[in-house]
Amino acid sequence: MANRRRARIIPTDFWPELQPLLLFPDQEAYEVIRPVVLFGFTPLERSQETGVSARSIYRKAQRFEQHGLPGLLEADEQPDSRRLLPRVIRRAIVELKAEYPAFSAHELARICYARFGRRPSPHTIKRVLAEEPPPERVRRRFLRYTEMTDPVQRRLAIVRLHTAGWTNSSIADYLGTNRPQSRPTLWVHQASASVTEISSSSRLQASKEPNVVQESGYAHPGAVSGPISQRY
Repeated sequence: MANRRRARIIPTDFWPELQPLLLFPDQEAYEVIRPVVLFGFTPLERSQETGVSARSIYRKAQRFEQHGLPGLLEADEQPDSRRLLPRVIRRAIVELKAEYPAFSAHELARICYARFGRRPSPHTIKRVLAEEPPPERVRRRFLRYTEMTDPVQRRLAIVRLHTAGWTNSSIADYLGTNRPQSRPTLWVHQASASVTEISSSSRLQASKEPNVVQESGYAHPGAVSGPISQRY
């Protein structure tokens, strides 16, 4: 998803309108059970609203109450089996491949480990890609490098993709930018250092001019501090 300001829309709980707004399978899984675990809806009532089976909603709500969000990552068929790859990981693999078709099975395994703490074998990933249907919509997390006019957003894109498990060469190709052919880790470190430097400079400037209001569509760079991480 491109790191840019979204258009404001009217909040809704109507599932046919809400579902297209959800970006990730784990986000959708939680939204399905949210009225059940927060507001006391019955699984049958939520099933009628979403089309998901009441039994599945009940089982996921139970796992969520016992284990929190990690409980939603368990396989639907046999929650206690570690041999089964959870559906949320299967869908993530397919969506990543659709977003960036050049990914190898090894790269997808690396990203799965960074995001879910689980590294499927290349054979498993190839089987998932063969079995799972492609996503209806293909989303980009970030615009191409030349399309991002804010230097902070450019460098954040590099650092966040690196943190998510992307290799330097894949980041460069995905964003459409160049990278040094030697010492590739320096490429990411320089981007991270640049974000920190810009952020520190912005905070200093903001302290000198406290009444200046940012009218940019982006978040104020001064809000960026400390370790940068984002789950994918």
